[in-house]
Amino acid sequence: MTDNKNIERGSIVIDVDEYTYADNNSPTLKKLNLKINKGEIVGIMGRTGAGKTSTLMLLNGLIPHFYEGDLKGNIITNTMNTQRYRVQTLSRFIGFVLQDAETQIFSLTVDKDIAFGPSNLAFDRETIQETVIKSLQGVGLAGYENRVTTELSGGEKQRVAIAGVLAMNPEILVLDEPTSELDPKGKKEIYELLTSLRKERNVTIIISGHDSEEMLKYVDRLVVLDNGEIAWEGKPIDLLSNIVLTKKLGICPPEIMEVSCLLKEGKYLIDDEKFSSLDECVLSLSKKIGGKPEINIPNGVSKISNKVVIEAKNLSFMYDKGKTVLDNVNVKIHKGEFVALIGKNGAGKTTFSKHFNGL
Repeated sequence: MTDNKNIERGSIVIDVDEYTYADNNSPTLKKLNLKINKGEIVGIMGRTGAGKTSTLMLLNGLIPHFYEGDLKGNIITNTMNTQRYRVQTLSRFIGFVLQDAETQIFSLTVDKDIAFGPSNLAFDRETIQETVIKSLQGVGLAGYENRVTTELSGGEKQRVAIAGVLAMNPEILVLDEPTSELDPKGKKEIYELLTSLRKERNVTIIISGHDSEEMLKYVDRLVVLDNGEIAWEGKPIDLLSNIVLTKKLGICPPEIMEVSCLLKEGKYLIDDEKFSSLDECVLSLSKKIGGKPEINIPNGVSKISNKVVIEAKNLSFMYDKGKTVLDNVNVKIHKGEFVALIGKNGAGKTTFSKHFNGL
């Protein structure tokens, strides 16, 4: 396959027999044939080690230009054969958000980091300033322009990495587990942003991850990899409503699908009923079932000791710049407790935890 003028801009054609990393004896990717149309949102799923990240790195030339190896086949991205064009050239049209956000952040402050990409693409000064503000608003970080990047939480760094790629106005957007460190609200905001990008600018989006709930709700097509090959491809609901197959492919099914499966076993639903959200399920059930559900509280909960093993008394902490991260925190944790520490990104969870061992 060579560059093809008949291939639409913004589309992707992958025709790979196999790819083997230079230090591997066996191929990581095999028989990978996939076409992604302009404006599609395609989800890539599969168990850890299935080949998701390697597949994404084909799309902007990181494989084979940066990660050398034996590639048999061709990839046409945005009408360009990735083996013939440099990564620098491809990056003008294909934005790539890496799995590890810290490796994608270069500058001391947030605004300079977001401006890095547009500056290298020779955007004019006014356009760069407008793009920085708009990109930060899009990822929910409005007002963070002057924040020091090293003082951001993991979730905030992930948002900055996404904003930095969005600022370059790519025609194709590739994201490798971009919401892994975000809180539920943050995940929803990012997926809604991607949906609006497709709607407003017809951007083609390829996103890998393990979030079956989000994949079910937001992507048009789902591709599941297993051992470097395409094991399943189609509409998300067709796979995720099949609990047995979903688990077989190493994917955790959405809770709503597991609930639906149990309801079908109890003859509350007919076999062809499928729900993509809790609201749909409740609406259907409310028409069929009357009365209030019984709630059974399980017995045999482990006994908690009275012995306090961790205690924080009036704990406050601020980093060098004077921003208070913890403010008068008082917590007791007893021996044998299973404690969940939750909160939105930037709430202070990591900072609080680092006090436990003196970091």
